Amino acid sequence: MGLSEKNLQSIEELIKIVEKRVTKDIGAVIVAPGVSGELKERLASILKGRIPVITIQGTSLMDPNALARAETLYEVVNMETKTMKYFPPEALLRGLNEGIKPLLERLKLSLVPVEGIFELLSCIFPRGISVAILTGLIAIDCLGLEVTGATKNMIVVAGSTRAEGLDTALVLRPSKSRELFLRLDKAVVKEILVMPYINR
Repeated sequence: MGLSEKNLQSIEELIKIVEKRVTKDIGAVIVAPGVSGELKERLASILKGRIPVITIQGTSLMDPNALARAETLYEVVNMETKTMKYFPPEALLRGLNEGIKPLLERLKLSLVPVEGIFELLSCIFPRGISVAILTGLIAIDCLGLEVTGATKNMIVVAGSTRAEGLDTALVLRPSKSRELFLRLDKAVVKEILVMPYINR
């Protein structure tokens, strides 16, 4: 099913916002799984020569529970150089579990499945927010901090559903999955550029 005219207009606005926000403090633009090849190519074309566009292909991040069942590796692709690396979904879960244990111990709380954290997050924010955060973690876990530069942030674009295309854009501090919960004084989400409206 194709995107509606309204969705296409919203996507064009999102792309303009991302293009404008690509300044000296941004080291890369990361595109979440589930975004169409056409939109990935469009972003790569617009930003060519300015900044790396990294796409991630594989199991949808709209359902974090699917990560534990995923059998295929994520493909992490630099759209300009066409270089590709592979990343196992279980490595993301392992890193998140390692990272959350010290936090729960400090708070004297029982261990909870990591998947539950993102379910709770999705009760507060639209699904695209948690998808974008997971996407950013995969990019850094797979490629390392050099993908954005040591002191630079990254923009991650994602969609809340496949039907929506692109509806979320965040500026994130590059972090590995095991570091997500370690530094309460350094938030991973630095800016929300675009967040979808959800009529619940």
